[in-house]
Amino acid sequence: NDISPKQVTILSPMTLGGLKSEDYLKLSPQGLMPCLSIQKKTEYGIDSLAESDTIARYLLSEYSTDSTSSFLPNHPKSNLI
Repeated sequence: NDISPKQVTILSPMTLGGLKSEDYLKLSPQGLMPCLSIQKKTEYGIDSLAESDTIARYLLSEYSTDSTSSFLPNHPKSNLI
């Protein structure tokens, strides 16, 4: 389940008129960044996700081949370095 560079386009919200534009608010109703637009709707009918934590969890669940993969540190103090 690798993601090729051809499957990803990174755009600034400014290309849609900014964070509070009607087009951007269709993707992220609260105007939050970042926002991931999903080309095929998920099984729950979702076609976009906002906030990095939610996006990271989605990407791990969709594309990770290792069930132990996590974006969280192994130890709570490991991010204090």
